[in-house]
Amino acid sequence: MAEKVAVDPKTAARWLAAGRIPHPRTRVAVAGILRRDAAELWPEPFRRRDGARSS
Repeated sequence: MAEKVAVDPKTAARWLAAGRIPHPRTRVAVAGILRRDAAELWPEPFRRRDGARSS
């Protein structure tokens, strides 16, 4: 996946292990590869943008 979206493998590993969120452009690319909606994979940035509070 890291190679397909042009990021370092350590960066991609942090998305899973450390719960980090990819940059917006990368989120869209990963979601496209996985055939999922980016908001489904990483809902937190979308909640923040909508003004909802995170718990």
